[in-house]
Amino acid sequence: MGTIDGARTYDDLVDASLSMEFDGRQIRVLKLEELLAIKTRAGRPKDLAAIPYIESTIAEARRVKE
Repeated sequence: MGTIDGARTYDDLVDASLSMEFDGRQIRVLKLEELLAIKTRAGRPKDLAAIPYIESTIAEARRVKE
């Protein structure tokens, strides 16, 4: 498995992830706040383009929790 965000591995990121069911299987996905931080640090155009969508998804998830 590869690395992201300055050589961080799966083991480095597992605490910043959630376990969820997808298609009948348990998978781990990064928490949106961690994904936002990684995309911001990466700073590539494709990462920066995703930031508004991640931010709005975080805001909506918080709104729904209230």
